[in-house]
Amino acid sequence: MYRKYIPPKAKMVPPQAKCAFEGVIYSTWQWEQEMFDGSHATFEMLKRSDTVEIIPIIGDKVLIQQEEQPYHGKFIDIPGGMHDYDGEDELKCAQRELAEETGYELSEWKLVTTHQFDGKIERFFYIFVAFGEYKKVEQNLDVGEKVAPELVDFDEFMRIAPTLRSYGSIRDIIKGARSAQDLISLPDLYSS
Repeated sequence: MYRKYIPPKAKMVPPQAKCAFEGVIYSTWQWEQEMFDGSHATFEMLKRSDTVEIIPIIGDKVLIQQEEQPYHGKFIDIPGGMHDYDGEDELKCAQRELAEETGYELSEWKLVTTHQFDGKIERFFYIFVAFGEYKKVEQNLDVGEKVAPELVDFDEFMRIAPTLRSYGSIRDIIKGARSAQDLISLPDLYSS
């Protein structure tokens, strides 16, 4: 996993840490840390693949998806997924996830926010707004997902936003938006 953008004040596993456990999703990293009195203690952090989430805008509509996954059941969300391919930065991951899950490719992309919800886990959430010219491609779903993309009016998107699985990640950036154009007008973190 390659990161093109790392949020300011990110908490990262330090380079001297050693992997103590490698799970399917999480790995546990430990290192010796000198304390203020000169003694040493073992510190620990978890690490997992980052997540990308996309608010796709086609014309004046927002693309959401009805989704079903084993264990999670049925839910409504925006497209997204794990940033877990080697050699792929978060933008390439978001573009791939949008095409795979929805069958849409969009020409313009902005990274509008990132979050690290827990300072003890090295995992970032990258939130993109995608817009511009679009092209339909074939969906390429994982075996553990069923996805039905749906275009909704902006007002409908704002009405259902609190029910989205990704709402915690996008709440602050959509707050106060009155149109899809407001989201398209958000600053791009890549250019700041």
